[in-house]
Amino acid sequence: MKQLLCCCIALVLLPCILFASPSSFHLLRWSLAQRKMNHITDQQLQTRLSSLNISHIPINFEKNHVQYGRPRRLRLPRTSCVQASDIGATSNGASYRVDTNCDGSDWYQTSYTFCPSKSIALQGSDVVIQGTSFYNTQNGKSVQVGFSTSKSNPSIWTPYLLFQSKFTVPSTVSLQVNANQYPCFDVTAFIVNSSSISISAADTKTGATLGSQVFSGIDASVQMDPSGNNMGVYRMESIFQSSENLKSGSSYSNSVFGNWVVYDQMLFTLVNKQIAAYNIQGKFYPGPCCNALEKKVISITNQTLWYNSNLSFSYN
Repeated sequence: MKQLLCCCIALVLLPCILFASPSSFHLLRWSLAQRKMNHITDQQLQTRLSSLNISHIPINFEKNHVQYGRPRRLRLPRTSCVQASDIGATSNGASYRVDTNCDGSDWYQTSYTFCPSKSIALQGSDVVIQGTSFYNTQNGKSVQVGFSTSKSNPSIWTPYLLFQSKFTVPSTVSLQVNANQYPCFDVTAFIVNSSSISISAADTKTGATLGSQVFSGIDASVQMDPSGNNMGVYRMESIFQSSENLKSGSSYSNSVFGNWVVYDQMLFTLVNKQIAAYNIQGKFYPGPCCNALEKKVISITNQTLWYNSNLSFSYN
């Protein structure tokens, strides 16, 4: 009886121990979703869980939080919603951008795989950015988080935050990825609370986690909801410039982005034709953005609508 009581107590306490940090829940969910889609193997999953210090998966966790399917919102459109109003790098360089449709958006987490270009040539203060944004479908405000690299060391990728064309990197960096050591890495970002976003990375080859970075103090006007209510997502890749000049001489080739997934409270799904918006700000089709000169500097060698792409940029 005494042994049985101890077992019962352990089962009751397990979720509390496992999810003492909000990130544990999101990182476990990301890992199980990747395995369910065969993006990682059983061995990679075990390596991931070990690096996260997760030894047990709570009963019914997958049933309640890791179901692949079509979101309910897509079958029950909102009476009104708006796409993200912040294009991001519109006045700061050309960009490749895809939004989720605001009608079907209740996303609080997103993930993807990124293989940076092995041929990057940057001039001046130009930086390559690759990230995803959370936007409020009621006011259009958005904030972007992702990875960036600069002229000083183009093999090192550091998390960044982009809000209203203001580009920032953390004063204290807790996550950096060396592309020479990790040529491809898996990324997940999620809303922690109304003023914080977390981004994490893992080695695509082994599954081991590489670390996390939390950005706090995000502008309250975005009205981020950690449950995902009225939250959309968009992905963007660009050579970001403090002031747009498409003739700086900066370039990179064959950057690979894939397996773009979004998560609501129960479901996760690849961003495909059913999920993507075909009317960004009422002006733009998804993909290379936005005017003719900006679109001209972007080359696409492979694209699956809309969760995979191989991109090259040339400001020459």
